[in-house]
Amino acid sequence: MNLKKTAVCLMAFMLLMAHLLLPADTAAAAKTLAASQVELEVDRIMKEDMERLHIPGATVVVTSGQKILFSKGYGFADLERQTAMNPDKTLIRIGSLVKSVTATAAMQLVEQGKLDLRKDVNNYLPGFQISNYKGLPITLHDLLTHTAGLDELIYGVNAYKQADTISSGAYLKRYFKHQPPVRAPGEEYAYSNAGLGLVGVLVEQASGMTLSEYMDKNIFQPMEMPNASLSVDEQKPDVAKSYVYAAGKYQPLPFSHINLPGAGGLNVIPNEFAHYMITHLNEGKYRGNTLLNPETITMMHDKQFAEHPLVDGLGYGFFRGTMKNGLLKLWHTGDIDGFSAEMALIPSHGIGIFVVINSANSGHQILNKVVDGIGNILPGTPVGQAAGTPPPEDLHIYEREYKFAKVPQHGYGKWLEFLGRTFKVKANGEALTVTGIFPDGSGQVREKTYTPIAQGLFQEKGGNEQIFFHQMNGMWKMTFIGEVTMNEVTSFWEEPQTLLGIYLGTGIVWAAILVIALLYSFIAFFRKRWKPGILIITAMAALFVIFLLLQLSYGNSEVITYGYPIWYALGICSLPFLAAGLGVYMLVRSGAEAIKGKASAISRCAIALLSLSYTAYLFYWNLLSIHYS
Repeated sequence: MNLKKTAVCLMAFMLLMAHLLLPADTAAAAKTLAASQVELEVDRIMKEDMERLHIPGATVVVTSGQKILFSKGYGFADLERQTAMNPDKTLIRIGSLVKSVTATAAMQLVEQGKLDLRKDVNNYLPGFQISNYKGLPITLHDLLTHTAGLDELIYGVNAYKQADTISSGAYLKRYFKHQPPVRAPGEEYAYSNAGLGLVGVLVEQASGMTLSEYMDKNIFQPMEMPNASLSVDEQKPDVAKSYVYAAGKYQPLPFSHINLPGAGGLNVIPNEFAHYMITHLNEGKYRGNTLLNPETITMMHDKQFAEHPLVDGLGYGFFRGTMKNGLLKLWHTGDIDGFSAEMALIPSHGIGIFVVINSANSGHQILNKVVDGIGNILPGTPVGQAAGTPPPEDLHIYEREYKFAKVPQHGYGKWLEFLGRTFKVKANGEALTVTGIFPDGSGQVREKTYTPIAQGLFQEKGGNEQIFFHQMNGMWKMTFIGEVTMNEVTSFWEEPQTLLGIYLGTGIVWAAILVIALLYSFIAFFRKRWKPGILIITAMAALFVIFLLLQLSYGNSEVITYGYPIWYALGICSLPFLAAGLGVYMLVRSGAEAIKGKASAISRCAIALLSLSYTAYLFYWNLLSIHYS
């Protein structure tokens, strides 16, 4: 009898200890989320939105504790072959989600003492050195938090074929030569492909392996992700295709091949990627394999930078946010070639959510809806206003126009500021009204109301968005938390429509001059009455018109992403310099007569000065073969 009682007591003790030792998130998840609940919610969303948003295919995978709770494909991975989206088989591109994986690889090397979060990264780059902003060193911490102050990366980031890609080190060596940092490190959040691409290079330098080799050995194999790869063969039958819906039908999109795979090159099978979420929710372990120590996992998930002390900020490889039910969400998104993906971890309940679609039409609308729909099933405390009453302030000081133009300040692509957009802020009683095209993927001009929750910090009324206003060097800035920081517009000449108007308007003037000159030349040919300078004027106008036509039809499109071929960069982009040279020649020839007041000479000199000023304008915006910056 004593033995029986002892055995019962021992079993009770073991059960109690198992409950205490079992991760709290796993226990909570088992009680709060069922596969049937998830399926009901996701099915509803997909039924409502896939056709409306023109999404050919989607996959959703949800993990709970150390297992996959729910996994389901919707629609097609390949419309032409009618291949269904299969989360256990379909290989799909997830773009920038690899940044979280690259951060994980870097933190492995931090644990081993091969990288240091706070040292100048130039210590690890024997092949080349990156330029600094005013001598301030850039650290791995800066790169992982997107605060290194790097210039926007646009030019030549992709290649049309895998064989045409170059190594990340070679690419970044060229990038830093032409595009040095633009602000002090640690000063401002600015999402950076160059930054995480550089982290991938640091992993290579510290490990002595290529990034692909390192990932295979230290990330993908321990997490049982045999099909994960930083490059993809689009000819494989299980590779998903992406589409854009236009003119009433789906059109397939071509694949690009990125020169910085550590920033956007990952391809995965959804059910295998679930292992990555499980690892981060299980203190860095997957089925007995330890990828990171629990302390490192905590460091990656904790707040490492925030635009304001009261906002969630971001860790290493994860953005932090609060769901409507008050639960902390760690997340990251990815977009490439029409594929869009989102990963969200809810640590308090041990839940991981992965959603991916193959459509270029919907932005992240359906991804956010799925993540929020699943997350809000979980119990929590609804988010309210920040504790306490914000200090009274004059909201009229924020009444300004702010310009969104996430463009490079150096090299090709600076001219993209012509296509920027503005946000107008007005005080409305005790709130602010902001009007513009918001970074939510809708592309529509909208008006939102924000109420103050702290000095300079405002919360979207009825939404999760937060904005923050502050001054730097006497200039006001508006930050969409976790998105972008914008400068105030201080003059008419900074308006995107003004810049674009000068660019296109002067081009139209040159087209008109060309037409008039050709008509005059045609008439003069038969009358044999040539006026001085008409051939030079015709040549100048023709050079500008040829340049603009090719720039608008070719140079302004995706060739920025893939880089200009030599014939274009050195040939076409030099045409305005030739036109300016002809302008100088005309000024020399006609200047003396113009000073004497001869009308025809004054007209020729005016056209010559137009050629010089327009070339200077194109030069300043880095549209020519030689750049201003």
